[in-house]
Amino acid sequence: MALESATNFKAAIATAAADITTAWSDTVLTEIAAVIRNNHHPLRQLKKLFLFNQTTGVLTSNDAYIDAAYAGNFPSVGSGHDKNAVIAVSLTTGTVEDAADKNIVLTFNNGITSFVGLSIGGTVTTPKAIAGVSIAGAVVTVTVDTSYIATDTITLSGTFYKGTDNVTLTDESITNNVT
Repeated sequence: MALESATNFKAAIATAAADITTAWSDTVLTEIAAVIRNNHHPLRQLKKLFLFNQTTGVLTSNDAYIDAAYAGNFPSVGSGHDKNAVIAVSLTTGTVEDAADKNIVLTFNNGITSFVGLSIGGTVTTPKAIAGVSIAGAVVTVTVDTSYIATDTITLSGTFYKGTDNVTLTDESITNNVT
């Protein structure tokens, strides 16, 4: 699963910003505009993706923040109540290839720092055991003791961490590109 491009994401946020601005300016929904002005209200978290002008009530896309997030920099925004942005860790791809038929290569959207509870499964001709695991930024390579073949189905379970953020995979299907 590929990530949405920064350009497309910014366009979507800009559209959403215009729609929310219209909703907030609706006289029937005036209580929303009042709530969003409260610095402690959870709706203020929108400030990470949007810029809100409290004087005019206009919401716009925070392109600089989105660009920084896509570049892997997570800047603080606004008041001391805002925290650094966190991009949730997610699996982008998981494959086994011909050239390295003992390696399950997992690519995440963010660098991984550790993992727990790693296990492999699926329907395989020859049972597999994990022989080793290496982490290189956003790529985790799980090496098994015997090669996969074309007819093997592969699943993987475990929790992967980037700092305090994590993603738990449960019987995640791995693409088998072994021929």
